[in-house]
Amino acid sequence: MPRLHLNVLLFLSLSLNVFSQTEIGKYIKYAEEKYEKGDFVYALDYYEKALKIDSNSVAVNWGYAETLRAYKDYRRAEKYYQIVYDKEETLLYPSSLLQLGLMQKQNGKYDEAIESFKLAKKKYARQKKEYLYSKARREIESCLWAKSALENKEATIKSYPGKVNSKDAEFGHIIHDSLLIFSSLKADSISSSEEVYGKNYFTHLYTSDLRANQESTPRIIKELNVDKQSNGNGTFSLDGSRYYYSLCSEDSHNYKCKIMVARYRDGKWYSPDSLGTIINTPNANTTMPCIVNWDNQEYLVFSSDREGGEGGLDLWYSQIKNGNQYSRVRNIKNLNTPDNETTPFWMTKIKRFTFQVPGLMDLEV
Repeated sequence: MPRLHLNVLLFLSLSLNVFSQTEIGKYIKYAEEKYEKGDFVYALDYYEKALKIDSNSVAVNWGYAETLRAYKDYRRAEKYYQIVYDKEETLLYPSSLLQLGLMQKQNGKYDEAIESFKLAKKKYARQKKEYLYSKARREIESCLWAKSALENKEATIKSYPGKVNSKDAEFGHIIHDSLLIFSSLKADSISSSEEVYGKNYFTHLYTSDLRANQESTPRIIKELNVDKQSNGNGTFSLDGSRYYYSLCSEDSHNYKCKIMVARYRDGKWYSPDSLGTIINTPNANTTMPCIVNWDNQEYLVFSSDREGGEGGLDLWYSQIKNGNQYSRVRNIKNLNTPDNETTPFWMTKIKRFTFQVPGLMDLEV
């Protein structure tokens, strides 16, 4: 082959490689921007474009796996965390093996997850005081508990019948005064592919009357509704006269919440108001209120990422006196971890307190 032709082919090859790398960089940049805004669908689209150019890129596979996890597509996330770990074995992304184990656990592959966490524990053994090691150790305990719970399953879980459940998300329910009170994220309009068209896609509180033979059609609690904000996670005071709940604004793809309180009487809500800065520390996310009766004293327990905690969302408490006085907020240090402690719940009849922390399922104290 003439030397001129070889030079032309080499030039074209180098040019195409430079163009491809430029294109990949552009797609990664766009994907990262969309990820930060919480637009996971568009972020995934850009990562998929990058993967078509270079499916061996560790950076692209990592970004794709992280976005799949954020999008809660845990099955595909497991696949791509496996690809990343096989290529770099935690040298580039130290948490790749831990994330692989977490996805295996999410997908019910407890034996595989245990092996991943054991290997992760060995890899992180030199940093026993660091998060990755303690997380791997806790996750082994979590998977062992899950396997045991499956073997000793006693309860039968069924979908709630009637008009409450829908294709949207229903959660955080309580029953009070013959009313089922729950939170729901309902869209005005959803396409056949489940794409949301509505402009008012926010979580709101609903009630359904249980006094009839079958519960009534859910009704939004308009008295607590705030335009372009979400509310939910409600709980009543011990005497039933006050209703505490979270009111949240969107902060990128996260929520920034504060705890509200409203008066309640005869099935109606009055005078909703924000609790003071003793509870709602400025710039903190304060949410998921729970009323606890401890030694005949009323306490407000909640999750917050305020300063002074162990990391992420911690459990905090304040004693309530005279229905409107709140003591200094204290951290429940013996329960909190560097992960998020959420959904505190008080079981009145048996006087038990439960909450959730990633890696240890629901804890009961």
